[in-house]
Amino acid sequence: MQPILPGNNTNRLTGSVLRLVNHPVLRAALEGLEKSRFVAGALILGLAVLLFFAVAGLGSRLPAFPSGKYPIIGSIVDAPLEQIDALQNVSSWPRLDAKQNTSNPFFTMHFQPPPPPPPPKPATSRKVDLTYQGFFETPVGGRHAFVKVGDGLVVGPAGTKVVADLMVKEMNLRTLTMTNQSAQTNLLEFNQKKTIEVPMP
Repeated sequence: MQPILPGNNTNRLTGSVLRLVNHPVLRAALEGLEKSRFVAGALILGLAVLLFFAVAGLGSRLPAFPSGKYPIIGSIVDAPLEQIDALQNVSSWPRLDAKQNTSNPFFTMHFQPPPPPPPPKPATSRKVDLTYQGFFETPVGGRHAFVKVGDGLVVGPAGTKVVADLMVKEMNLRTLTMTNQSAQTNLLEFNQKKTIEVPMP
């Protein structure tokens, strides 16, 4: 045990606590509490209740303001309602810059659609399927050729117009010769379809 110096309150309090703890009766009571589960549980329950009340009291609450009406300091300034019409007038707004291909970083021609392709040129010629299907001969009219033009049929003697400017020139058992205004000739074999390009009418 440390000596208690006279005149020192701290040393006196420490000595008193040590003597109280070392008292045989108190020491036996403390040892009994350590061995009793019921007392230990009661102490834990009491501490838990105290902790609950301590935590419940930490919630923030509004202070109790005194009730009553207070006078408004200063005056209320009305909004200038006569200028609302000018704000809603679209004609007074500044116009957007409609310039293109400038150095403006917010404008680009990259995403513009490509220009439409030029319209196709009108056709100047067409293709026709011709088939020579023979001829018949009469004593008076001479020979008449049978020429299938697409789904139609042309029958006539030499000089008959078949299609466009093509005309029958000469015919025999196996071939038919046709000519045009430029003196170009086309030869059709019997029952053989031939595709010829002729000018548009």
